[in-house]
Amino acid sequence: MIEGCARHGIRGISPWRDQVAQMGLKEAVKSINSHGLTVTGLCRGGFFTAKNWRDDNRRAIEEAHALGAQCLVLVVGGLAEGSKDLISSRERAREGIATILPEARKAVGVAVDVYHVWWDPKLEQQIRRAGKRILAYHICDWLVPTRDLLNDRGMMGDGVIDLPRIRGWVEGAGYSGFHEVEIFSELDWWQRDPDEVLRVCKERYERCT
Repeated sequence: MIEGCARHGIRGISPWRDQVAQMGLKEAVKSINSHGLTVTGLCRGGFFTAKNWRDDNRRAIEEAHALGAQCLVLVVGGLAEGSKDLISSRERAREGIATILPEARKAVGVAVDVYHVWWDPKLEQQIRRAGKRILAYHICDWLVPTRDLLNDRGMMGDGVIDLPRIRGWVEGAGYSGFHEVEIFSELDWWQRDPDEVLRVCKERYERCT
């Protein structure tokens, strides 16, 4: 994927930690640097419901620093097993972030992932509120019908998300960084040749976002 991005003129990459581990951190750093790519983010830390979350997040921060990542994306985890207490869940996330923040040596920000927020009637207001704290912008599309809520994201232009409108809000709030294509697609795009996927990503980005 690193070589493919460089070959297609894609200047940034946001690797997942399992992929980095499979390749080896030192080799990943070497390959990304040699191909002249910017690491826009590292996915993912967080998961504050896990037993070993402190150690895992420390490792994630170390990996992000080694890669020169612009941010570490956190998925904070939902309800603890057997719990229905949303208030405690939110407090756990706040406490977890506060615990690891000194080691991160950077500020807390927001990743705007259109797949998770496109439907929100207050999205424009909340993007404006986030302003300069927006650190990442993730794009894909919402298919109708959706066959799997996690792994059936659509290529830009194939679904119902108004990507140009959301992009305008994000850029209007002051964000000028990379737009990261994030498509979980077990039934479609993951089955295709990677070069085809990268080519279509570029075409759809220019035409549909």
